[in-house]
Amino acid sequence: MGNLLRLSGLITGLLIVVGCTSTPPATPTPTVSPALTFDVQIDGNSDDINVAFLAYFPNELTVRPGDTVRFKLVDTGEPHSVTMGTSVNDLIAFAATNCIPGLGGDCPGLTEEQLQKVEEFYRILPPFLPEGPGDAVQAGAQPCYLTTGAPPTPDACAPADQTQPAFNGRQAFYNSGWLKADQVFTVQLDDDIAPGEYSYFCILHRELMSGKVNVVAKGTTVTSPAEVTAQAQQQMAGMVQLLKAAKQEAGQGAAMGGPAWAGTGSPELPFALVNEFIPHAKTIKAGESVTWLVLGPHSISFNVPQSAKGIRIDAPDGSIHLNPEAFMPSNSPGQDPTTPPDPSGAPTIIDASAWNGQGFLSSGLILSFPPALTGYQLSFASPGTYTYLCLIHDGMEGTINVTA
Repeated sequence: MGNLLRLSGLITGLLIVVGCTSTPPATPTPTVSPALTFDVQIDGNSDDINVAFLAYFPNELTVRPGDTVRFKLVDTGEPHSVTMGTSVNDLIAFAATNCIPGLGGDCPGLTEEQLQKVEEFYRILPPFLPEGPGDAVQAGAQPCYLTTGAPPTPDACAPADQTQPAFNGRQAFYNSGWLKADQVFTVQLDDDIAPGEYSYFCILHRELMSGKVNVVAKGTTVTSPAEVTAQAQQQMAGMVQLLKAAKQEAGQGAAMGGPAWAGTGSPELPFALVNEFIPHAKTIKAGESVTWLVLGPHSISFNVPQSAKGIRIDAPDGSIHLNPEAFMPSNSPGQDPTTPPDPSGAPTIIDASAWNGQGFLSSGLILSFPPALTGYQLSFASPGTYTYLCLIHDGMEGTINVTA
């Protein structure tokens, strides 16, 4: 992902000169520039449209030793982390010049040496969600700060043993863990951190969601925190406009007899999603069906119990777990992860047959991206008004009105 912002600007340094009339003037001594605090927003949303970004705003900023960076999560339901360290720097550098499965798209002809390197990175940097069915991976989900290059383990990253140090750029693994809703992860830059570029990313979304901190020498003038924030918000506002246009296009297609949508997006913003059901409300007759095309990670879930809301469970011992009710199908077939996409690009449709409107029904997590999307089809047997939710993303809901 390209850099979202190039930062430039100026803060004013102060110079104090001490002298008197009876002695020669003292040599001017520059003051130490005051430490600054910068805010980086993780993900984002809008009052006008329900969206999510696999992005940091800004994803690049310039700071000095002793400054502070506050990473503030805007909770959209997407799980995120801020993960730094020499291991991350190495992976980002490798991804820039090599094709990594899951990071750089299709990777034909990967050499044995490259495959071994990929496996090494995934051992050192475990994501906090499993690749298939299973529970959260504690080594990635927990806050963890390691000075050595050894892969983090659940024991090494036990909650009770982790005290966050200042970031000196030499730690091998410096991880916020799976951030809670609206959490702020504060990174104090050590006074002795060397000037240079320090990469960070989301340990779940990897190189697709990354950024960097450019550390310059003490006393260097940098863009003010207020200007950094203003530039980041302006950048996000432009992206929201593109997503609004994508939502409008999907709505026009549905209005002309096309499928409904569970999520949509813009090809210009592969790291952003519209987390809405389109149309928001749909009217059909009893016995008819609705087919949703899914774009993103979503579920289509009716009569949702409170226990199924939220994909994360925090245990009393500090461990973090996945909520199986949110991820797994209920009274419905789900997506088969072993089924390869149709090479023609035709959608794969999950047929959930007829539903009588009673009980908890959920598609479970459907992960679907172009060019070969997955669809979900459900027939409604009984008249009524049925509200449904995505159990992954906050605020994503719709209504099916079924008439006699």
